[in-house]
Amino acid sequence: MKRRFILSFLLLVTTALLSAFSSVQGFSGSVRESLPALYSYSFPMKFSVYIPKEVKNGERYPVLYLLHGQSQDETIWQRIGIIDKMESLISTGMIKPFIIVFPREEKYLEAIDESSFRSQIIDELMPFIEDHFPVRIDRASTGVGGISRGALWAEILAFNEYDKFGVLGLHSLPGSFVSDYMIYTTLRDNRGRLAPLKIHIDIGFEDPYLAGTERFLQQLDVAGLSCWFYQYDGGHDEVYWEKTLTNNLLWYGTVLWAPDEMLEREFNK
Repeated sequence: MKRRFILSFLLLVTTALLSAFSSVQGFSGSVRESLPALYSYSFPMKFSVYIPKEVKNGERYPVLYLLHGQSQDETIWQRIGIIDKMESLISTGMIKPFIIVFPREEKYLEAIDESSFRSQIIDELMPFIEDHFPVRIDRASTGVGGISRGALWAEILAFNEYDKFGVLGLHSLPGSFVSDYMIYTTLRDNRGRLAPLKIHIDIGFEDPYLAGTERFLQQLDVAGLSCWFYQYDGGHDEVYWEKTLTNNLLWYGTVLWAPDEMLEREFNK
């Protein structure tokens, strides 16, 4: 595949500058340390937010929206240990802190093309997060990712809302919900205006949906869009998602903070 990279989790040196943030919800360093790491909300939709204790007043942080799969809810991310893994990676200096939002798709059995989940995230959830939490709102610092059905949603969001998301993570992607033509026209219309989407794809060798991931890789190849691609032992289950989570968080923590031009140099080596 053209410029496809199967990478180890090498962290890039970043030079991203933090912009000023006046005061949000009292999340100063001293106050934040006495609060829980995970907050749960029911408006505008059910979701949870992870805020690292290193978050300080006066600073904004990248934000990642992580989506669950079918027959699941947002608590799957806690079950596979995302809070402990994030805090370990941040405390050891492996990544800088970033905020994670875990939306719940209530009607996960509904046909994707009939669902309002996309509009709920874009029109309701994201404005709420940007108004109430110290998140950066630039495209390069905003990511979306998901597992299984959540990966399909992440793909849909990233290509339909190309000006909002600069980072896309697809974990155990079961297929593709965007057409070759849509990918081509999205890239064509944004060439020279927006940096290429940074895409991570991983899947298990024993995953029954491997063909679906390969189909999407072919679409990217034809469009000339690069990605990071990883394959590991394992299937389509929580054992696999827990095993690969640390590597995935390292990738997110790298690209959400790295300037676009630095990543371009990596791709063009």
